[in-house]
Amino acid sequence: LGTEIKDVIVDVTMVNEHHQLQTYPASYFEFAYRESILKRIPAFITHCTIALFPGEETAIQNKMTETKNWRKDKQPGGFTAGSYFKNPPGTSAGALIDQAGLRGFAMGPAQVSPKHANFLTNTGKATTKDVMILAAHVKKVVYEKFGIELEEEVKVIYHS
Repeated sequence: LGTEIKDVIVDVTMVNEHHQLQTYPASYFEFAYRESILKRIPAFITHCTIALFPGEETAIQNKMTETKNWRKDKQPGGFTAGSYFKNPPGTSAGALIDQAGLRGFAMGPAQVSPKHANFLTNTGKATTKDVMILAAHVKKVVYEKFGIELEEEVKVIYHS
């Protein structure tokens, strides 16, 4: 609600491609809406420095309460990976999924959230595979109904 973490990051320390700790200024990361260089390079972040700004205590408390209430009202709680698909140009992934009749649809313990259709939730003991199968189904149905291919915003990292 008005501020993003990118707006307060000063620097980030991470393990670079040479397996050494290195600190980079925020500008290095090319932060933009749902975008940064971190999507294109392998990285393990160890910590970051953020710059917070003083303000009037009551105003800060009110903003925190407003943000918390907005999230509680608009987004599901529980176990999710957050907003799962990127918004296609000119529309939102959640609206397409909802219009495709998939809000609340479940495959085993993985479910399209009844509260916000762009959130895939774990209703119990869903595995990564369960969620990925559900995501593939959602993509297929949306493509068949609207000719729009959804792209995952969530990145799955495999490690052997």
